[in-house]
Amino acid sequence: MVTMIDQIFRQNGLLHTSLREFTPRASQREMAEAVFDAIHFSGNLVCESGTGTGKTYAYLVPAILSEKRTVISTATRALQEQIYFRDLPNLLRVLDTNIKPCMLKGRANYLCRYRLKQAQQQTDLVGARMRLSLSRINEWANTTSTGDISEMDDVSENAPVWRVVTSTSENCLGGHCPDFTRCHVNSARKKAVESELVVVNHHVYFSDLSVKENGFGGLLPEHDVVIFDEAHSLPDIASNFLGFTFSSTQVSHLIEDIQSAELEENSSVDFRSGFMELELAVNDLISLSNRNYHGPRVYSEVKSKQWEEITTKLKLAFGNVLQALETAALVGTGLARCRDRAIWMSDNLWTWCDDSDQNSARWFSARNNGFNLNSTPLDVGQHLREHMNIPGKSRIFTSATLSVEQNFAPFMRKIGLSEQDTDTGFWESPYDYAANSRLLIDENIPEPNDPGFPEAMKQLIIEIGMASRGRAFCLFTSFAMLNRVYDLVRAEVDWPLYRQGDMSKQILLDSFIENEHAMLFGTSTFWQGVDIKGDALSCVIIDKLPFGYPEDPVMKSRIRYCNENGENAFMQIQIPDAVVTLKQGAGRLIRSERDRGVLVICDSRVLNKPYGKQFLDSLPPMPIVRNIQEIKSFFKLIA
Repeated sequence: MVTMIDQIFRQNGLLHTSLREFTPRASQREMAEAVFDAIHFSGNLVCESGTGTGKTYAYLVPAILSEKRTVISTATRALQEQIYFRDLPNLLRVLDTNIKPCMLKGRANYLCRYRLKQAQQQTDLVGARMRLSLSRINEWANTTSTGDISEMDDVSENAPVWRVVTSTSENCLGGHCPDFTRCHVNSARKKAVESELVVVNHHVYFSDLSVKENGFGGLLPEHDVVIFDEAHSLPDIASNFLGFTFSSTQVSHLIEDIQSAELEENSSVDFRSGFMELELAVNDLISLSNRNYHGPRVYSEVKSKQWEEITTKLKLAFGNVLQALETAALVGTGLARCRDRAIWMSDNLWTWCDDSDQNSARWFSARNNGFNLNSTPLDVGQHLREHMNIPGKSRIFTSATLSVEQNFAPFMRKIGLSEQDTDTGFWESPYDYAANSRLLIDENIPEPNDPGFPEAMKQLIIEIGMASRGRAFCLFTSFAMLNRVYDLVRAEVDWPLYRQGDMSKQILLDSFIENEHAMLFGTSTFWQGVDIKGDALSCVIIDKLPFGYPEDPVMKSRIRYCNENGENAFMQIQIPDAVVTLKQGAGRLIRSERDRGVLVICDSRVLNKPYGKQFLDSLPPMPIVRNIQEIKSFFKLIA
């Protein structure tokens, strides 16, 4: 069968003769062979495939040939849609196969007919704008065959009305719903069950895993193979779903849904005093947090006598509502689902307030009008180990940024993979970095924590911007430094400067591409998932090595946990995370074989600290220069 892979990917092979844009690459063929073997022998594979390798085709072709039920999971909906609407149709046509693929989104992307009817019966409780949106959605509901809310041009996907007319795993009535036979979520799931290849995103995948573990109905069918593209983002996404949050917003939504279900099913239970008591406790906690807590805090930093009094009051109030729901739940399915949801929320609240769980980071975050009580696993791999090492199943992980100096152990540890039972592969980008790029590291610039750093970075940005004619991303690890340097540069140049937060991400990118000599200032949003090919982007300037913020509650707890277990958190957690993030940022520069440009790291620690070598050895092979004059000469050469 490897021979068939060779016939498909080689020079003048099936893809080369059938697809005009296809360029045969040995690295792509080798990766496809490794993926095929992993699927055929039901094994695990972790592989890094550099920009331009063609990893999407390298895993899709073996998945199609295997005829095993496969889930493709991506980090973003944009890549999910690219695979489903562009890459898969091309390959299915060329390979002449009858495989049925489908794309499956999360529940929140599908209209719930039952909840729409409920909302229409309570229009006197909402404002004019929502009534208009409900009217438009009702018209669309009569014509849509999928219920996918992205079809609705007249109502924004971010509009608050969608929460009212879509379901969650907690409030879905399942087989008891009067609209079950016409349920859009159920129809999407049936289509997935009938498909040999299902395309999802990581949020859907881990949400499905989480709700199944909590006893609710999932979306994904059983499958033999799962391929995670952009797998570098898996640990963080998995953390969000393997932990839990108890929030003031959840309480508000539960009360609203109980009221709707009560109107529908009429249990005659009086919830009014229970709701008032619960809302009062929630408001007391909001008031306390607004007075005393700014920014996320670990539990030990918020715990106090007043905190304990209010959370005790919150638990008692929630228990009283739950007791009323136990009686009401006997009347109808809607109230019964609210009861089940309240039990789940109550368990989370009590667990969060319990001091016995030493394997999770418990942390508090506040907003002006609400709060979150969060619990995040300290060791995600421990939670995922059983799921990621199932005999007879294949788990394939790929990205352009998974390794540290071609070592995959940090990633495998975080995701729960057995190093002994997991194959690895590393394929460098085919692009000519030696000829088409330079890496500037200014040894004379002050360290990032030096008071003179913003001024020095400003001067460097202006000098490089003059040489590159703008066309630069300036990437920062914090908004504070971004705003400081942006203001300094803004005061001295008249070039088009665009700053994250001043407009939407897409408008920022469009404006940057359309305007000559433009520079874009951004933080984490722009370190990954941005693909600008050609002359529009010729320089990426990074303020410092992207170590995680040590006071972040989750990072702080994981550092403590790691050190208490006899390990070196700096080497085991902080450096590997920072290396992968730096590789992501650097990866914005060279996006095609014709791209040319300069990467600038304004952090001399990469040269004068012992750990700096791990960063440099993990980057593409860009020639290092230490003099701005060499960069000016390079830009003249490629002009």
